[in-house]
Amino acid sequence: MPKIGKAKLAKLGLGPDGKLKVGDFLAWWLDPKNGKVGETYLDKATGTERKTKSFHSVLSGFNEACGLYYDLDTKGVIALTNEAEARGLIKIRPTRGGVKGVRISLPTDGGSRGISALAEMGLAPS
Repeated sequence: MPKIGKAKLAKLGLGPDGKLKVGDFLAWWLDPKNGKVGETYLDKATGTERKTKSFHSVLSGFNEACGLYYDLDTKGVIALTNEAEARGLIKIRPTRGGVKGVRISLPTDGGSRGISALAEMGLAPS
């Protein structure tokens, strides 16, 4: 994966004069018009078109961009995203496969399927 330089971050509109708040930085990555989420793909299991609601922290370049922008190492970026999840700004899900990282989404996207199923049955926990 190519490195993302500070000049590239400035071109992307990520605060060339001052640092964005973490919530604003995450909001930019989760905005469909910026191309990290909202991409259409074909669901092989159902054969239907779906849109992504999350992005991969490593493959999207988020970890590297966040580290450059806030001058953090990998552990610092992980701590930052964990803190953002604890504050309810984002939702983090582990990924499977060969690339390490997590999928990051808005806290309202991709809710628990188990709770949804129980709600349909009228058995949702209160």
